Amino acid sequence: MRLAIGRISDGELEFAEKICRFVRDIYRELTLVVPHMDDSSDMKTKMETMLQSVMKIENACFSVRVRGSEYKPLVGPTEPNSFLFGVSDIDL
Repeated sequence: MRLAIGRISDGELEFAEKICRFVRDIYRELTLVVPHMDDSSDMKTKMETMLQSVMKIENACFSVRVRGSEYKPLVGPTEPNSFLFGVSDIDL
């Protein structure tokens, strides 16, 4: 999950979507195997955690994909020593 979220923050949405598909496929295949395993609460907990991770990755990819069309580039200077990043400096 952290790898996918990190890739999204780096702007690599396609790679994050590949990770999402991979994790989703693993979860889907494990849901077929887990019921035939011993009655282990550890595995059930891990499956719940994996489902939460899949949902977080999907939500992050979805929101970036939807909000990407709403993106407006920053206006103003982009120097890190600027008063406010992305906002024009104020002359006093």
